Amino acid sequence: MTEDPDRRGEREALLHDEERPRRDTFGHAGRRRSFTLGRAAARLLAGDVLGEAPANVPLRRRSDGAVVVEGYDGALSIAHTGPHAVAALAPPPLGVDLERIQPRHPDLPGFLLHPDERRLLERLPLDRTRGVILCWTLKESALKARRSGLRTSPKKLRLKDVQPAAGRALIRDPEGPVALWQARFAERDDCYLTFVYPADAAQKE
Repeated sequence: MTEDPDRRGEREALLHDEERPRRDTFGHAGRRRSFTLGRAAARLLAGDVLGEAPANVPLRRRSDGAVVVEGYDGALSIAHTGPHAVAALAPPPLGVDLERIQPRHPDLPGFLLHPDERRLLERLPLDRTRGVILCWTLKESALKARRSGLRTSPKKLRLKDVQPAAGRALIRDPEGPVALWQARFAERDDCYLTFVYPADAAQKE
């Protein structure tokens, strides 16, 4: 979903009363916009899957920060960046991330990558900015899927078999609830969009 000024009121109307105070705590207008877009994307998707009016879809924020659809067994993941937002809904666990392709702090690779993965970054057939952002979305989506977020160091995850042309990768997670994640990714609107789910589910496709 991309911001559309002509539909801003329609998307604002999808926020529930308990979500508006949280939205209003964000000091930056862009962050408030992203929050609204993310919730709108989640309600529109869940409404379509469940056959409900989007405005009636009950979303609840768990103590670990994850957002779930109340009364639905599937997992929900939301991501947003700039004027874009995306939501995914599927059997758990799953994670989605969306990051704008633009230069980041030069220390990001040191925070993100295990020393063994520096060679992977150099081998990717991508310019350095794209390579770093792709690695970031892969790890961020897996951290969302394991429901720990950045409480877990990204260095604990290991990227394997990253195939930019095919839009596929594997992510090893030795300490997580799933040992091996399958990732699908694509570049869209100057962003990387990544979706992660257990690799054994991929074998059943």
